[in-house]
Amino acid sequence: MLVLCLAGSGDRLLVGTGQPARLFELDDSRPLPLITSLARLDHGEILSLVRRPDGTIVLGAGDPGRLYSLGTGYAPQGSYESAVYDAGMISHWGAIEWDADVPPGTKLALAVRTGNVAKPDDTWSGWSAEMVDPRHSRVGAPAGRFIQFRAAFETTDSSKTPTLRVVKVRFVTSNQAPVVKKIEVPDPADADGASKLTKIKVKWTAQDPNKDELRYQLWCRKGGWPDWISLAKGLSKPEYEWNIAGAPEGRYRLRVVASDRMSNPAERALEAELISDTFVVDHTSPRVRLRTIADKGPVPVIEVHAEDELTRIARAAYCVDSGTWQPIFPADGLFDSGRETIRFVPEELEAGRHVIVVRVTDAAGNVATADLFLTVPPK
Repeated sequence: MLVLCLAGSGDRLLVGTGQPARLFELDDSRPLPLITSLARLDHGEILSLVRRPDGTIVLGAGDPGRLYSLGTGYAPQGSYESAVYDAGMISHWGAIEWDADVPPGTKLALAVRTGNVAKPDDTWSGWSAEMVDPRHSRVGAPAGRFIQFRAAFETTDSSKTPTLRVVKVRFVTSNQAPVVKKIEVPDPADADGASKLTKIKVKWTAQDPNKDELRYQLWCRKGGWPDWISLAKGLSKPEYEWNIAGAPEGRYRLRVVASDRMSNPAERALEAELISDTFVVDHTSPRVRLRTIADKGPVPVIEVHAEDELTRIARAAYCVDSGTWQPIFPADGLFDSGRETIRFVPEELEAGRHVIVVRVTDAAGNVATADLFLTVPPK
């Protein structure tokens, strides 16, 4: 709004505005300046102000042109509608308290209304019955996200008026269920087989719209099992280290259940759950077979057939006569399936009998070996 006119008197300053036409008084005598709304016109603009010696304020308005006189006494009745307050989500309203001065011969009453849209409309509740007890009143309006109060002022003495300072409303938001967004399970099929997996660390992400404290339950289920088996209850952190050494091998899924019971009565507590993608627990070593293929050279080609039912083959190596391990690879250079064929020729073999040992590791870190004897003829 645009300020169009001013009128001063001591520590008080009158301020008139354009549309919407409002009259304010600025009191600079306090440690913190106080701005009070004195009047509001239904139309036009306040173009001029005069404070007369007897304290009467004369307003000159335009569009249409009119004069208004604002006396020093208080009107018999008046009202004030507060701004709309947002609780953030649908809430249940409790006690309402206010701090006010109500001199003899005056009266102050409050009413409230609630709704679920920011601007009051036909979907809002009607105004509640008026309340006059500033300490022991309760909001008589239905649950909603938004609330507004109305104060009604009355006086039988024009020199006295009720003064309302503070209004407080107690409320509790409607409980909303937590959300489990994601479960992260390190799949042994994605590992490199560098070490035997005996534990996996499961992590998940969960949120609560009410910012309630959450507790978690963790369940597992192997393919073919009729029911879920509990792994842990009452977890306060969204993570769990699972010792899979005692879990039979197979394909598993995990279920995380989040509860807000710690922050709500039992009858209002809510839960949410999420089931993970399938992952593998593998304790069995790959199967390895070796054979030789005749070649033109003095040393035959060794062919390795490696197979694993649950996880991919991750690495392979050979050694000669318990010597240093040498890595070997499939023809395409990739260990990317549970079945691999590898061909290699042992290097720098001297004439005589030799034992060739091949070691194959799956992604879960399970190791298998196979061996064969070769005879290298003299040159």
